[in-house]
Amino acid sequence: MGFKKLDDVVIEIEEIPGTVIVPSEKEVKKRMRNAFFGRLYFWTETGTEGGRWALIKNGSYSDLYSGLYVLRDGDYLEIYKTKTFFRKEIVWRGIIDFENYGVFNHGIFGFWIHSAQKGVDMREWASYFFDEYRAMVIPNFIENNNS
Repeated sequence: MGFKKLDDVVIEIEEIPGTVIVPSEKEVKKRMRNAFFGRLYFWTETGTEGGRWALIKNGSYSDLYSGLYVLRDGDYLEIYKTKTFFRKEIVWRGIIDFENYGVFNHGIFGFWIHSAQKGVDMREWASYFFDEYRAMVIPNFIENNNS
């Protein structure tokens, strides 16, 4: 365990190799009231000029836009191995910290993308979204003025 100052907020973190920031379970539990659950989704449509990493909130599958949440830097994300939220096994968790790309510069699985999570293999990251893994998001876990 350690502490890290991010955007004038000090949070307790787990020491995880690589560049992914992983808050301690204690820090996550303090912010759970802001969390929502759903399935990951690679969102793209005409005019977006590439896809974005998103989550469709539970209960809004019939109306995609009302439940669509596009991930942003500073969000906390937990990705689960199972298709349900019961007996969840976490396959990835951490603070979203995207490396942003220009239009038509990077692609994955035949689609253009605008960003990629730092410190995570791109194919692994994209698979979570294309396979619509279940997930939890805590928006603005770390306030970021650059989003």
